[in-house]
Amino acid sequence: MGNQGNASVVYQFDSIIKEFLAKIESLKETMPLVMIFMSINSSDAHRKFADFIDQHGIVEKNDEDGEENVSFSPDDSHNYKTLEKRTSIASNSLEILPKSLFVTLISEFDSFLGKLIREIFNVKPEILNASEKNLTFARLLELNSIEEAKEFIIEKEVEAVLRESHSEHFNWLESKLGITLRKDLPVWEKFIEITERRNLFVHCDGVISSQYLSTCRMNKVKFEKDYQVGEKLVVSQDYFDLTYKTLYEISVKLTQVVWRKLLPYDLEHADGSLNDICFELLKNKHYDLSDILLDFATTILRKHYNEETKNVFIVNKALSLKLGGNEEKCKEIVLAKDWSACSDKFKIAKEALLNNFDEVQRLMKKIGPDGEVNKASYKIWPLFEGFRKIPEFPVWYKEVFEEEYKAIETPKKFLDELISKADQNDKEKDEYEKEFNEQVDEVGK
Repeated sequence: MGNQGNASVVYQFDSIIKEFLAKIESLKETMPLVMIFMSINSSDAHRKFADFIDQHGIVEKNDEDGEENVSFSPDDSHNYKTLEKRTSIASNSLEILPKSLFVTLISEFDSFLGKLIREIFNVKPEILNASEKNLTFARLLELNSIEEAKEFIIEKEVEAVLRESHSEHFNWLESKLGITLRKDLPVWEKFIEITERRNLFVHCDGVISSQYLSTCRMNKVKFEKDYQVGEKLVVSQDYFDLTYKTLYEISVKLTQVVWRKLLPYDLEHADGSLNDICFELLKNKHYDLSDILLDFATTILRKHYNEETKNVFIVNKALSLKLGGNEEKCKEIVLAKDWSACSDKFKIAKEALLNNFDEVQRLMKKIGPDGEVNKASYKIWPLFEGFRKIPEFPVWYKEVFEEEYKAIETPKKFLDELISKADQNDKEKDEYEKEFNEQVDEVGK
């Protein structure tokens, strides 16, 4: 295991977790966009198919049972078959694409886990001493150095671990590192169900098997209904979001626990990485995830780099609760701590969390333009969201920074722009209809 002597070595835990989170966030953003366009495509295909049948179908009544059959002329039969196939393809896409993106989420997690295990070997190479992987003489001749031989064995070890079930992955980590990973991990049951559902989609088109039910029950998974063997599972938008949040939570917690176990002297970077992740969640208004991870940072993780880092987590935990609508719990956390010995940065945070805006303004003037809190912080930090909304804020800002306050607008995501345009079109349509109806009423008079 690493020690203070190799503290200058840069390990990759931070980049591994952030790369994974960026990838699954991309998939999360992709899912609703894809489904919107596929739904439009499916609706259009069904409409065109139905219109074609209405316009070109020849209705014939069966004399025996009275049922109506629809036939087409030889010229129309080709287009009928073409439109029928397009409708079938569009319908299948609506079912296949959510499952494919869901399976990709789990594949990205497996890739993340493989990189994490490789990094464990880099930090603690003595784990390889127990490896049972053998090198043939012929293979040994192909390798140019001990380092290449080491890389070859690491690759084989990683492959061997990943071939096992996700439950076995955690067994391996707990055994090799001598840590407990599932004790304070209530999301574990969801994780097992998600990974087992992935296996169903990959191997049997989502049809429930006895193995799926057995594994889930063994891990105390709570189902929303009584599933039976032979039923077919699907991936709704809500279930996809649940999967994203589960993988997000478990990957961040796993990385932090492993990182701190292997590199106990590297708490500065471990804390910094976790704070970056939580702050991004706050900025993006993902308060359910930030609540979970900040609770983990303040109650489960017992050691931090210093008191300031610990205070940052406490402030952000209270902020997450406040922005998520739980002001009472936020107030409870803030008042439970004595902030008198802290720097002005934390004192102004305390007052902002408690909505004491006159005191925030006083501390803002005291800190000044070149203090711990800069002008960009007042503009973009979620901490000052309420402060920015009061009428006096632009005046107070100008007094401190000697410039007019100009709000920074966050660029909208493509999906949000689509929704905004749709809302605007609906609004314009309603206004037009209202004006038209008023004109009609006037004519009637």
